[in-house]
Amino acid sequence: MQKNYDTLRNFMAMALATGLLWGPSIQVSGQSLSPSVTQEVTFGDKLIPIMQVGENGPVVPGPEMGGTPPNDLCQNAVVVDLAADGVFFRSGDNTGSTDEFGFGNSVYEAFTTTECLDVTIEYCGTDPAFNGAFTFLFVGCPPTTLVYTGEQNITDQLCGDGNLTLSFPQLPPGTYYYGVLEGAGSSGPYELAVSGTACNATAPAYDVCAGAIMVTPDPDCIPVTADADGTIVGSSLPGLACPGSIGNAMDDIWFSFVATASEHTVIATPSEVYDAVVDVRSGACGATSTIACVDTAGLGSEEALDLTGLTIGETYYVRVYDWYNGLPGTTTVDLCVLGPGHAGCDADAGTLTADASEVCFEDDMATISATAGGDEVIPPGFELLYVLTQGPDLVIINAGTVPEFIVDATGLYTIHTLVYDPVTLDLSIIEPGVTTGGDVNALLIQGGGDICASLDVTGAPVDVIICVEPCDANAGTLTADASEVCFEDDMA
Repeated sequence: MQKNYDTLRNFMAMALATGLLWGPSIQVSGQSLSPSVTQEVTFGDKLIPIMQVGENGPVVPGPEMGGTPPNDLCQNAVVVDLAADGVFFRSGDNTGSTDEFGFGNSVYEAFTTTECLDVTIEYCGTDPAFNGAFTFLFVGCPPTTLVYTGEQNITDQLCGDGNLTLSFPQLPPGTYYYGVLEGAGSSGPYELAVSGTACNATAPAYDVCAGAIMVTPDPDCIPVTADADGTIVGSSLPGLACPGSIGNAMDDIWFSFVATASEHTVIATPSEVYDAVVDVRSGACGATSTIACVDTAGLGSEEALDLTGLTIGETYYVRVYDWYNGLPGTTTVDLCVLGPGHAGCDADAGTLTADASEVCFEDDMATISATAGGDEVIPPGFELLYVLTQGPDLVIINAGTVPEFIVDATGLYTIHTLVYDPVTLDLSIIEPGVTTGGDVNALLIQGGGDICASLDVTGAPVDVIICVEPCDANAGTLTADASEVCFEDDMA
């Protein structure tokens, strides 16, 4: 099934007037650095938008220029090994290039990585400066999929000569091809520098099933937002043929919900350069299986999946990922579950925001804190408690009436809000250092149990780290008064 990209085409036309990185749009020879869609190409059963900055053509056909460049076809590109902290340089000329795959006239450079890298492609030194470039890599020759980058990763301010720099963060291992676009203002000799640094992102808890973000079914379908940043470095299940073309799921995000009816609708709304695949699964983490999936819309477009035959009270998992390879050009996605809420339980833990996402460990201790969003609901007879958990498994280690705790070790901590009725939820069952937030959540209606209470499972995560203080001490230099001194009378 081909995808409808009318919404994307309209968005990208509008995006030419914006510049998320610099505020007002930065111009290169009259062109915005916001990528635009120039055409669409069919890969199998999927319609792929081709995105670039600058212009296509007009270009002089190859025969009039005396033939095509040696790397006019991707199969003739020299594939260079790129390692962490590595860089390679390519000099070429795209004059007379042809359009091999319907992307636009271009020649090809290529590289292989064996680890996750933040990759940068620079046109520095190209004279005259190119004002156009493709804003994607493709995988395979011929290509099977693309890796997009967003306008926040494109600039003409780093080279110092008006040339472009493009970044592709958290690029997974693989072989990638980059087309050097030939167009008006970007034709002739070029210089490229391709560099890579090791990915230093941390995978979020919701990169795996056990850390899934809890979503509460609601008649108003209130969304929860997640960010794919860091998910490339974590583990992932393979992508699905949904409905036909198999996407790359290395950036998957996990959500969960407890069915309050036999029918629900799951709605995912991705950000602009994110093509969401929605995979709904049943079963326990580690042994889930797909019961339904959807991938019919395009970049930035909503996906909705109607579910039937659900078991009330059972926990279902929703895996969302960008169909394309690598980290999506924009990394956030909203997800909600449409359906009736739990009758008779109005408790709501609300939200917490960490006062600092990283805190220094000093004098064998650190103080971490969070601020409540003011959106909690505490029914009569209920109480509010803040719970501190440690590590990705959310092991409970402390609790208190204010969201501030002193910890005595480095690592990941999360502060959660718990709204509960002490008559129905006996906190004496919690064994610090053993019981997890997931254990408590499983007792609650929101987690598939039968107790009316609310736990903010996502909470406010805080990393406690060793901070290195800057040292301004400087020994300076010494210069000998004489490089040679005579030894006389048993002394000098």
